[in-house]
Amino acid sequence: MHALTQKQIQFIISLRQSKFRHKSNKFIIEGDKICKDVLRLNPVKIHFVCATTNWLVDNQILLKGQQTYPITEKVLKKLSSQKTPNQVLMVSDFPDLPTSRSIFNRKLCFYLDRIQDPGNMGTILRIADWFGMSPLYLSPDCVDIYNPKVVQASMGTIMSVSCVVISFDELLGLKDQATQIIGSTMNGKSLLQMDLPSTGLLIIGNESKGISSAILKLCDEEITIPSSPMAKTDSLNAGVACGILAAWGSRNLHDA
Repeated sequence: MHALTQKQIQFIISLRQSKFRHKSNKFIIEGDKICKDVLRLNPVKIHFVCATTNWLVDNQILLKGQQTYPITEKVLKKLSSQKTPNQVLMVSDFPDLPTSRSIFNRKLCFYLDRIQDPGNMGTILRIADWFGMSPLYLSPDCVDIYNPKVVQASMGTIMSVSCVVISFDELLGLKDQATQIIGSTMNGKSLLQMDLPSTGLLIIGNESKGISSAILKLCDEEITIPSSPMAKTDSLNAGVACGILAAWGSRNLHDA
């Protein structure tokens, strides 16, 4: 174990900003459970680990071969983007998860149009992992998937779900003629009256503005998750909608 230098401290703090994350191809992972899960899943991507001495001692087996730095709670709080830091912080390389950019022609995939809430994005990453809906296609103006709040909400699935940042126009150029584009809206055909296809793009729009008009007019179908007549809420958030749609189409997803 080595002492963390001031230069390393400044580097970690800089990773709170998207431009420095993408310049260095590195991001921060925080917290006891998520760090343990990532170390089990893909330890070769970890650049170094900073943690309290007790945490380092308790997790020696998981940390075998890793560069580790013991830090105090005071330093951890300085490095962390969380209100209540939890024992450990790691710096990881971006995951290397190559995928065919046109794979939506062979399976059903989500296209996320301007999703801005980090919690929603992290939840959608977990849903994509659970239902085998990797890759996720993201419009360029979605929240950065390596934002610390997204990473935390994803609970480590950021390391196992491929994400392709691409404009819808560019993606459309890769589309096979028969591939369907389905938009999730408030005024479409009831989900209960149709089966989702086994291939294509399922569009989820911005939390407050929905699917952009330019994309919506290119959809082959609009679908709606019907509400109860007694419902008081006027909409579902993007993460919840993704979960329901993924579950509804899961029969086809696993057969694709």
